[in-house]
Amino acid sequence: MEQKKRRFIIVDVDDGKAAKFFPTKENTPPLSDEFGRNLDTIAKARQWLINPHNWLDQDSFVVKWDGLIVKICRRHGIRLFEEPNDLGLPEVIVREQIRLRKGGKQEDGVNE
Repeated sequence: MEQKKRRFIIVDVDDGKAAKFFPTKENTPPLSDEFGRNLDTIAKARQWLINPHNWLDQDSFVVKWDGLIVKICRRHGIRLFEEPNDLGLPEVIVREQIRLRKGGKQEDGVNE
């Protein structure tokens, strides 16, 4: 069975150009770690989260932090394409990164 290719409009917040393709690791360049450590706006956080180089291939986590660098579960990254007006997850990432920068300790466990 042939898979239907998805078409999404992706807005690159750096230069304002729109591209019409589903991002993959092959057709999307990775963003630098420096970019990932400075997610100070929702637009930057969203750009980071929709980049396939920052997706996890496991469902154990929605987001996973490595210091200030965040990775997101693949299905949640794809969901950000399908629901471009849902800014909840990018906003959470911005706030959490700000908290971590201020010296907040990352929690190891899951809160009940």
